[in-house]
Amino acid sequence: MLSEPSRRLEADHHSLGELLSRLQTTIANLDARTAHAALDLFWARLAVHIRAEHLHLFPSILNASTDTGDLAGGPSMREARATINALVDDHDFFMRELSSAIMILRETLTLNVRSNVKERLARISEIVARVAERLQTHNQTEEQTIYRWVVSLLDAEKQSALDREIQKSLLTRPPRFDSASWPTH
Repeated sequence: MLSEPSRRLEADHHSLGELLSRLQTTIANLDARTAHAALDLFWARLAVHIRAEHLHLFPSILNASTDTGDLAGGPSMREARATINALVDDHDFFMRELSSAIMILRETLTLNVRSNVKERLARISEIVARVAERLQTHNQTEEQTIYRWVVSLLDAEKQSALDREIQKSLLTRPPRFDSASWPTH
């Protein structure tokens, strides 16, 4: 059984997956300007998702964990910390790799030589593929562990409060995006 905050975060995984798929298609079409816009949007949406987990989900899990674990399927404090640390390492990897891809694309937009553009988009495609591969495993880990812990660790009132905070975080977009360009699930 999933809690409402967990359902919301899983739905956001699906929304991010759709954006990632569109990004990969855009890169394959060798259109640097459109690829830049798609990469910027994916990067920003993933950052917002990560922020929601760092500010709200992870602290809720850590605050509710105990030294021995919970009989209802919750983690021990050690297990919760280890899982969250691994997820944070993944988040750092995603942001670092996508930042690198953004820098390459920004430079690419200033080039006039088509062959250099194609070569740079190939590098970006490799970066995005690495992110996509690790993101798939990362999302499975979240969905099969930490998202399920919400039900066993938090009572209904705390789940509801967590859901409100996560929803608010997911809807807070960077100023460079208007509401029409900011997809929600």
